Amino acid sequence: MIKTQPDGLAKWHIFVRERDLQALADALTNDVLFRSPALWKPKEGKAIAILYVSSAARVLEDFTYHPEFVGDNAVAL
Repeated sequence: MIKTQPDGLAKWHIFVRERDLQALADALTNDVLFRSPALWKPKEGKAIAILYVSSAARVLEDFTYHPEFVGDNAVAL
C-alpha cells in the first residue's frame, strides 16, 4: 500500500522548493509550536513560526534535511 503525504507536508515541500510563503502559511496550523535548539523556549503561533522558518530559509539556502517522521496528528522534519 502506498502512503500519501499529509496535505501540510506536501505544502511544506512546495515552500522548500519554491520559497512560496503562502504554501508555508497553508502548511501550518494556527496553533503551531515552533521548537528550535537556538531558542530558549518554543514559540507558539503561525505568524511567529512563519517569521522564523522563512528567515532560516533565506540564510540556509543550501540546507537539506533527510528524515521525515509522520504520525497520526503530527509531522517532524
